[in-house]
This record gives sequence, C-alpha cells and structure tokens, in this order.
Amino acid sequence: MTNIKELKKEIVEKLINIPSWIDTTNSLHYLIWNNGIIEINGELIKLISNTVLTEKSVFKIYTSISNSLDLISEVTNNDLQIKVITYYSRVLIYLEDVCIENENFESAANVKRFTDIYYNINIIPSND
Repeated sequence: MTNIKELKKEIVEKLINIPSWIDTTNSLHYLIWNNGIIEINGELIKLISNTVLTEKSVFKIYTSISNSLDLISEVTNNDLQIKVITYYSRVLIYLEDVCIENENFESAANVKRFTDIYYNINIIPSND
C-alpha cells in the first residue's frame, strides 16, 4: 500500500512523459502539449485523493478537462483529435489500475466516477 503522496508522485512521473505521437518540433504539437495536455493531466491528478470526492467535485474536474479538450479540438485535425482521445482513454485506464494496485480505492472510485461522467456525456449518438 502506497501513501497518497507517493502515488501522486508515481503518476506524475508517468504523465510527464511526452507521448510518442507528439512531434516536439511541430509548433501545434508543442502548443497542445504545453497548453492542453499538461493542464489536463494536472486536473486528473486532483482525482488522486484519500477521500472519495463528491460528484459535484468530480464534475468540476470534468468540466475543466472538457473545456481544455474543446480548445484542443478547435486547433487540431481529426487524426490528432483521435490521438488525444486515445491517449486519455489509456490514461484513465492506467489511473484506475494504479490506484487499485496500490490499494487506494478512494482514488480508484474518483477515477471511475470521472470516467462514468466522461463517457456518459460524450456518448456517440446512433443513427437509428
């Protein structure tokens, strides 16, 4: 069992790694990384806590992240948007897994609540 400070440090060390799909020589990618992804990752760290956050608190984090993702979408093409979405799908799975592995079930519950909000609000409508 890892304490919350060590768990956050472990997660931050993982999230500061620039994904391979980010081209550090491309100014748009640089902007996305520095003004989008780093900010979003900082918001996600708020889910790592010794207490189960209220739905309202998690929703505030979701809203902040959603706004940042919207800004990224405004300046990127579909291919890059898909890479960002895929990245965050993997990050959310990682966060939940690492919290469970470290027996920090409060944080795992926060990540799960966030994931439920994120995927329920962003459901792709069917063409029925």
